[in-house]
Amino acid sequence: MTCVDGSNTLSARWERPTSLTHSPAPAPAPAPATSPSSTSSTSSALPDGWEERYDDTTNRSFYINHNTRTTTWDRPQKQQQYQPHHQAAPLPAPAPSSQPETTQHHHHHHHYPSNNNNSNSNSSPTHRSSPSRPPTNGPPIPTHRTPSDFHTHHVPDLTFSHCQSCSQKFSPPLQRRHHCRLCGNLFCNDCSPNKVMLPLDGSEFEKEVRVCINCEDEVERGNFFTFRRYWTVISLPEPDPENLMSALYSLQVDLTQTSKNPPATPLDSPLNSLNLKDLITSILTCTSPTHCKPSPSSPDSAAIIFYAYKCLSALIGLNTILPTSSLAKASLQPSVISNVLGVLGRSNGPVDVTTLASKCLFYLTDGEVHSMGLIGEEEEDERMKSTDTSGSRSRKNSFEENLPPEAPPPFPIEKCVNAVVEHITSDVLSTQRWSVATISNILTLDNESLNTLTENGGIMILTSLIYSSDDDTKAHASFSLQSAVGISGGGEKE
Repeated sequence: MTCVDGSNTLSARWERPTSLTHSPAPAPAPAPATSPSSTSSTSSALPDGWEERYDDTTNRSFYINHNTRTTTWDRPQKQQQYQPHHQAAPLPAPAPSSQPETTQHHHHHHHYPSNNNNSNSNSSPTHRSSPSRPPTNGPPIPTHRTPSDFHTHHVPDLTFSHCQSCSQKFSPPLQRRHHCRLCGNLFCNDCSPNKVMLPLDGSEFEKEVRVCINCEDEVERGNFFTFRRYWTVISLPEPDPENLMSALYSLQVDLTQTSKNPPATPLDSPLNSLNLKDLITSILTCTSPTHCKPSPSSPDSAAIIFYAYKCLSALIGLNTILPTSSLAKASLQPSVISNVLGVLGRSNGPVDVTTLASKCLFYLTDGEVHSMGLIGEEEEDERMKSTDTSGSRSRKNSFEENLPPEAPPPFPIEKCVNAVVEHITSDVLSTQRWSVATISNILTLDNESLNTLTENGGIMILTSLIYSSDDDTKAHASFSLQSAVGISGGGEKE
C-alpha cells in the first residue's frame, strides 16, 4: 500500500500487517474525502493504539487499530476503543434494530434481533419507553479469558503420514514433508512447489519461503493472513489447548470483521481457499468437551467450546453477506443442524452457548440460504463470474469443483419449531430475541409449520409477547404473527 505523510507529502510503501486477514485499507464505503493535511492535525484525538493513514488511491484517510491489526474508514472515538471479549455476550447482530431492516450488504429483507441484553433498546421512535428488565431475572453469563495472540504453528512432522492437499503418502527421501510457511500445514513437493516473499515479521521471512498452492493463490490476491492458518490448528487431532483457543478466537474476530467490511464480490471472499464443509466439521469437533485436553472440565475447555460456537454462528451468518452455494451447503449439513438443535434441547446448558445456537438456527432457517444450497456447481460458477467486473479471474474454491448437484437432506422443520418455542420465553433476552425472530423464518420456509406452532402453543406465546416490555421482542413477535396471519389468510390454513 502506498501511503502519504501529511506533514511532508512524501510517499512510502506500507508493509506492516494491519489486519488479521487483509493488509490493504478497508473496502471502499461512501464517505467524504479527507485531505492529507488532516492526518497530523487530528491524530492526537485518536484512542490509544490507533493510527491515521492516508490512502492516495481513494484520497481518503483510514484508521489502523494496532491492538487488533484491523483497519476501518470510520474515525474511532475514545469511548469506542477496542476491548477484548471478556464476557460471553452474544455476537453483534448484523443490524441491531427493533424494526425490520435491510442490512447494507444483504440481498433480501430481514428482521434482525438486537445485539444487547437491555430490555428496552429505544432504537425506534415508534416504540414507547419501557422499564428495563431487572438484571437478576436472568441466569449469570459466564466469562471466558481472552487467549494469547495467534501465531502460525508448524504442524509436527509425525502428525500426518500423508499430504494434507492431495493425500499422497510421505515416503522420504523421494516424497518429503514440506511446511507451508503461511498456514503451517504439511504438504508434498507437488502441492508446495514454489517459494515467495512474505511481508511478515521474523528473520525467516527475509528471503523467499515455501508456501502451498492454496496459500499461493491467497498471496497473489494480496492476502498474507489467510484463514487457512486457523484451520490448520483447528483440524489437528490433538491440538494444544492454548493454540486451539487462540485460533478459534482469532477466526471469529476475522469472520466478524469480514461481515462488517465484506469484499466487493464473492470472488474476493477469504473463504474461497477453504473446504468449508471440512472447516465446519472441524469446528463442530471443537464443541465436544472430550476433544479438549487435558481436562474436559477445565475453564479453558468451556472457553474453547464457547469460541467454537462463536466461529460457527459467525460463519453461518456470512451466508447473508457473502452468499455462495458452497457455504450454504456446508452450513446446512445434517451434523450442523443436529448439533445446534442438541444445544437448544439441553435445559441446563451454558447460557452463552445457547444464545449462539439460537443465532445459528436463525440463519439456518433462512429461506435464501436454502435456495442457495440448491444451486449446482455450473450455475454457481456462472453466478460468481457474473460478479467479476475484471473478467480475468475464476472461482478460487477448487474443493467444490466438478461435483454433481446433490439433493439436500430433509430439513427437520418440526424439531426447529419445538426448539424455538422452548426459548421464546427465555430469561436470557438475547436468546429470546433470536428465537422469536426465527419463527418468521420457519413460517416462510415451510407454511405447514404453522400447524406445529399452533399445536405446541407457540402462537399463544407469540400473542402474549406483543405486550413484552422489550421493544425488540415485541417487534419480532408482531412480525411473526403477521407471517402466520398471512399464511392463514392465503387459504393454506383454516
